Amino acid sequence: MTNPADAPALCAEAATPSEQHRLPPQTLSERMQALAASEEFPALSGQVMRIQSLTGNEREKVQSLIDEILKDVALTKKLLRLANSVQFARNGNGVATISRAVAMLGFSTVRNLSLSLVLLEHLSHKGQQHLLREAYQKALFSASLASAWSGEAQQAEEVFLGALFQGLGPMLLACFFPDEAAQLQALVAQDPKHALKFERQILGAELEQLTLAVARSWHFPDTILRIMQPQTDPLPTHLPHDPVQSMRWLATMANQAAQLLLSDDVLPEHSHAHAEQVCRPYARVLHKPIEQMQEGVLQACQELHTIGAAIGLTRPAAVQHLMAAKEPENPIQASPALAAQGLGLAQAPALASAKPASAPAAVLKGQTQPLWMELAQGLERANEIWFAGGADASSKAQQALLEAFYTAIGCQTLVLSWRTDAGDCLRGVQGLGPDAQALTQSFRIALDGQEDLFALLCAQPRDTWIEHAGQASVRARLPTWFARLSAPKSMMLLPIKQTGVLVGAVYAGQPQFAAQGAGEQEAMWLRTWKNQLMTIRSAKFRPA
Repeated sequence: MTNPADAPALCAEAATPSEQHRLPPQTLSERMQALAASEEFPALSGQVMRIQSLTGNEREKVQSLIDEILKDVALTKKLLRLANSVQFARNGNGVATISRAVAMLGFSTVRNLSLSLVLLEHLSHKGQQHLLREAYQKALFSASLASAWSGEAQQAEEVFLGALFQGLGPMLLACFFPDEAAQLQALVAQDPKHALKFERQILGAELEQLTLAVARSWHFPDTILRIMQPQTDPLPTHLPHDPVQSMRWLATMANQAAQLLLSDDVLPEHSHAHAEQVCRPYARVLHKPIEQMQEGVLQACQELHTIGAAIGLTRPAAVQHLMAAKEPENPIQASPALAAQGLGLAQAPALASAKPASAPAAVLKGQTQPLWMELAQGLERANEIWFAGGADASSKAQQALLEAFYTAIGCQTLVLSWRTDAGDCLRGVQGLGPDAQALTQSFRIALDGQEDLFALLCAQPRDTWIEHAGQASVRARLPTWFARLSAPKSMMLLPIKQTGVLVGAVYAGQPQFAAQGAGEQEAMWLRTWKNQLMTIRSAKFRPA
């Protein structure tokens, strides 16, 4: 817990040499003293520090997180409301306990949600409330966008937190220094180019300096402290090789994009074009298709809408316009690169754009619940197995994930392939269904420039459904080993990528699932399913 007497020490720790030459240390010290002396800040500090500093193996961290959440009745209620929301709910039985919510959503998701909700809970009782709500929604939107754009499950938590806490300064200002917040907003609105000058004049410090001082007083790890410092250089041509600098750029770009995307100056009918324009420079840096960047924007919109609805925040008008302006695509469309070769292919996911949000959930013939719910329940089973630990927990959790997908799409054969250590191909590692063993043992997708059909599909930005796999034009392009072992009438191939690099693929032979049934729920849970599969395969579980 932060003590007012400790504030000068915190200030000295927070200010780096480069910061000290621009700012008299006592000015920042006075701000820190004012925060520490406030009614809400010490309690906020204690709760943030306890949640973000959880350590130990997976099982210990999960139990510590559950214990911490249960101490806070308001936080417990909000998280349970979120877990039972349309976006997060996984079955019709409801979620009644925090332990079940963690098993369903995963440790990282619940921890990130807890930190974001804790901020709002402690800051929402005083100050400039409209400025606080705007700052909170922008920070949460930025965090969700950075996580979506990262494309790597292992980076997602740190990128989320770094982007979220880049927006901490405006929240602190709106709550604890409301007069200064209103004055600063008015000046910046008139002359945004001199924002830093106005911050120094009004606060005696740049807002980023105050933010870092608070984050250091909360004992944030060095990685998060570095990520949450906005980059001021021009956009690079590609992300740096250093992973922390790479995540710092992701957080910065997400915050820049959020500032533009959440603007009230854009007419509703121009929202889609505006989003594409905003995403384009960042797509060049990340080397991602513009469609994938826009899908990240829609994902962030959906998460902000869901969380806001669960905790009583009105959805920003810009988010409403973005979600309404989404242009639904034909769920069965040929990939241009492949159609040019005369192949009758149909793309399915990234399922987010396959159907309008109002589309009915896909249900297989004879299935009693929607496809997305099958995936969701499989994720819950996998997380429970993984967090419980024990012998072969990772293998058993992977098995649960594959079984969920196998059941959800109703395929005849499923094969998971993964990148070899040499990096020259994807090799089959596990299969389900009749004759899966032989197919898994032979399964190989070359990554050395060969242009068989599987290699071409893995290069696509989306998952592909081939409705008529028996056509001569399709079979002629199949790998020889595959044509010898299998002749499915239809198939799906789902590439799995981390930061744009292909690390694996899932093959499904003769799926009953049809692309026409794809909707928003399928999209979200398929992304979550892939991320969890990557996490479990890359993790080395350490039992207690």
